[in-house]
Amino acid sequence: MIVIEQKKNSIPILILAVVFIFSALSKAVNMDSFASEVLLYIEEYLPSVFLSFYKECAFIVCSVEMFVALLLLNRC
Repeated sequence: MIVIEQKKNSIPILILAVVFIFSALSKAVNMDSFASEVLLYIEEYLPSVFLSFYKECAFIVCSVEMFVALLLLNRC
C-alpha cells in the first residue's frame, strides 16, 4: 500500500521532469534562435552589462532546466 502511495506522488514530479527535459532540448536544438530571444529579454529587463553575454545566458538557462529535470527524475 505504501509503494502505491509513493508511485501516485511521483507521477506529477515525473511529468514536470519530462516537461523540463523537452523544454531544454527544444531550446538546445536551435540555440541561436533562443539566444536571440534571450537578447531581447536582456535588452528589455536587465542592465546593459549582460548584453555581451546573451549566448552564455541562453546556455545557462538550458543547462539549469536540464539539471532541474535530472534532479526531479532522481527524486522519483
